[in-house]
Amino acid sequence: MTSSLLVFDRGFPHEAALKILESALAHSPQNAVLHRQMGRIQKQKNNIPEAIKHYTESYRLEPNNILTLNNLG
Repeated sequence: MTSSLLVFDRGFPHEAALKILESALAHSPQNAVLHRQMGRIQKQKNNIPEAIKHYTESYRLEPNNILTLNNLG
């Protein structure tokens, strides 16, 4: 999980970060942080329906997380 976050935060191309996050989510589908990061990348790619899907799942997993609530707002 940490690798995925670092890849995204260091400005790697979105496609590379997406592949890493997709792999991580396949192994940890209940990880709210991974869903939030996937939503963030999808939003930056202007893929709003996909971003909402991941932000919503992150919210379902961690309903009190202020970062997720902010992204859904």
